[in-house]
Amino acid sequence: MMYSPRKKCQILFNISILQLLGIFFFAKGFFPYKTSLSGLSTVNELPPLPNGEKTPLEPKFDRLVFMLIDALRSDFVFGKNSGMEFVQSLVAERRAIPYTAIATAPTVTLPRIKALTTGTVPNFLDAILNIAESDTSSSLADQDNWLVQLKNVNNKSISFFGDDTWIKLFPGLFHETDGTTSFFATDTVEVDLNVTRNVIPQLSKPGWDVLIFHYLGLDHVGHSTGPYSNLMVPKQHEMDEVVKIIYEIILEQDKKRIREDPNVKPTLFVLCGDHGMNEAGNHGGSSIGEISTAFVFMSSIFDSVKQVPETFSVPFDEHSMSFYKVINQVDFVPTISYLFGIPIPKNNLGLLLLDLMVDIDALDKLRALQLNAYQLSGILQTSWPSFDRSPNVTSVTSVMDCDFNDDQARLQCLYSMAYYYHDKSLNEVNDINHVNNALLFYDKFVTDSGSRLASSFSDYDTTSMFIGLFFMILSVFNYIKIMLVTYIQWNKRFGNQDGSKSQRSHLEFLSIIGIIAFCITLFASSYIEEEHQFWYYWIQTMFIYSVILSFRKKNRTLFIKQACTFMCQMVLVRLIRAWNQTGQKFAGTIDLKFYLNTSYIKLMWILYFVTSSALTIITLREIRKLYINNNSRRNSVLSFILQRFTQLIVIIISISVTKYKLEIDGGVELFPKLFELISFIVRTTQIITLARLIYVLLIVSLVLCQLGIIVKNQSEKGSEIRKFPKIILCLITYLFILLSRP
Repeated sequence: MMYSPRKKCQILFNISILQLLGIFFFAKGFFPYKTSLSGLSTVNELPPLPNGEKTPLEPKFDRLVFMLIDALRSDFVFGKNSGMEFVQSLVAERRAIPYTAIATAPTVTLPRIKALTTGTVPNFLDAILNIAESDTSSSLADQDNWLVQLKNVNNKSISFFGDDTWIKLFPGLFHETDGTTSFFATDTVEVDLNVTRNVIPQLSKPGWDVLIFHYLGLDHVGHSTGPYSNLMVPKQHEMDEVVKIIYEIILEQDKKRIREDPNVKPTLFVLCGDHGMNEAGNHGGSSIGEISTAFVFMSSIFDSVKQVPETFSVPFDEHSMSFYKVINQVDFVPTISYLFGIPIPKNNLGLLLLDLMVDIDALDKLRALQLNAYQLSGILQTSWPSFDRSPNVTSVTSVMDCDFNDDQARLQCLYSMAYYYHDKSLNEVNDINHVNNALLFYDKFVTDSGSRLASSFSDYDTTSMFIGLFFMILSVFNYIKIMLVTYIQWNKRFGNQDGSKSQRSHLEFLSIIGIIAFCITLFASSYIEEEHQFWYYWIQTMFIYSVILSFRKKNRTLFIKQACTFMCQMVLVRLIRAWNQTGQKFAGTIDLKFYLNTSYIKLMWILYFVTSSALTIITLREIRKLYINNNSRRNSVLSFILQRFTQLIVIIISISVTKYKLEIDGGVELFPKLFELISFIVRTTQIITLARLIYVLLIVSLVLCQLGIIVKNQSEKGSEIRKFPKIILCLITYLFILLSRP
């Protein structure tokens, strides 16, 4: 079959259309439309007690400090190697209540903030919007959340300091703000100092109500150097000191406030993480490290009442990062709502944490669970209009088992029985069995309904996804078809000119097989995450096949040379693979880099110095070649000046990158005199400024090289410039070294 160029263009156009259709239908199924209740909950919508009595919501706290540390994995707070000793001491002395909170995927900041404020289950579209710093479509201004409720119902003044994602999500809500950007991931210092500078001044102001601090430095440490780097524990110490400062100030203020007015409520201090991180320091998926976050509740009431359950003072399972009691992250939303006497957000899927209610009686706990159950039943009613949110307790028949196959019937039974026993508890106060039964049915209802709603909200439209996959498979088949036909046409025209198939044609055919295999792997997400593994093995296969083909060479010298070259390349590829484990699955596997960084640190740095010196020498030599006039072997004055100036900039880049790596990766202590000498040459003291200087110098050097080409073209008309791409490669290598992990 022969295809004309026009026919091939038509087929490629059809392939593009098929791929666009495939992407459209797959995205339609992968990002399902999630129904939600509009508007805000109001106090007037709250249900009466089952006996018809109306009771107002009484707040248990009147001030809140919400400290969110980005990527605060549970073991960073509760683990044996944690640097947060003060928090651990509060937990051990039963003066704080700790949890391991499970965050659902996608584990990135924007969807996690949505979950922590609205109680809803985010989707992967929120993860995409998380990347767009200028995006405003994900604003929560019109969605029910506890921040808006605090401002509307209790007239609280809310101030925010930290990740500016909050400012975009809640425009116009905050009384005071000081935002920081989250996308300069190598900044692990200034991004937190810009938040900490507001802590004491804000706490010292009279009349503050709600303070929110969002720290990014720990997350940046993970992205830059991983969860086990030498920067992680010092960063935890820094955060621990901030917690200690806040805790001691609010304790002292609460004592003074309660002395002056006994009716004043205490302050609640919440420390938490939005998500965790995996062994590579990244997040977004659903591995244990990414979904396990720390939650700690602190208050003067926990310090005085001493009713924190004893089970909270003993860790559970450090290996699986499950410390103390494991909850869902969205459980925070109904809990904070009840504790501050505001309606639970309409679309909340979380369950109330009764452990925090250390000074209320059983009937108050039943009321809290009733409010949680009533709010969840409102979401159920959107799917089941016949669901009765206010059952008539006089017509309910007492049963102890709601074992129905139909979900609606089972949940309606649980809800009705909870109402029934709640009413009995109110009328027969001394009967503890009624209270226990009501607690049991309420707990079963909120747990089951929350799980069902969460699973339904994350359901994918599999039909649309399969249609999308079908179009993508068609496009792949068409692509493979046109590729094979083109190869056959090319081989017929040029492949047999010497009377036999060449070694090149064999390798071309093997390359086509590799491309087909690679196209197949793109239909599995695990293969995409570990794509480098495919290329490791396929490159080695190509080298082995090349060695086999070299045996056909009649020239023995050429055969030995080719075979040795391919074998050396195989050894180098294997060394590269063993040097640094990447991807997701093997990110935590021990590699050569780990051994050098732990047991042979000086050797690692010596290798770096040798590599950096060799790279600088090669770059300087290529710049010299670029400016040499091949005709006269002499440089013009302008070319000479440009050459020397460009070489000087490259030397400064090399020294600056070395200074940056020494400071970031802990080499200052090993080579203090060298660092002192480099600091004398490059006097920049701020890490961020140094990184920006390197970026600017790289751009300037590229511009100068391009200027050198223009000058050379004027002196050598018609000559072909071949050296500039190699210089670009050398300069980009400096950038890779700058961004690399230790």
